[in-house]
Amino acid sequence: MTATVIQLAAYRAALRPAAARACRWSDALESVTASNLRIAFAWQRIVLRAWWGV
Repeated sequence: MTATVIQLAAYRAALRPAAARACRWSDALESVTASNLRIAFAWQRIVLRAWWGV
């Protein structure tokens, strides 16, 4: 039985777009999560100040 010979350069070139897409999605998810956390903490401060009259 013979093994298939893989051209490593072609294999890496084929994976490059998938890796770039994964990095873009990760960056977008991180940005959305950070924005949502900022909004949540700001909303919490507004509500607490309104309740306590500060």
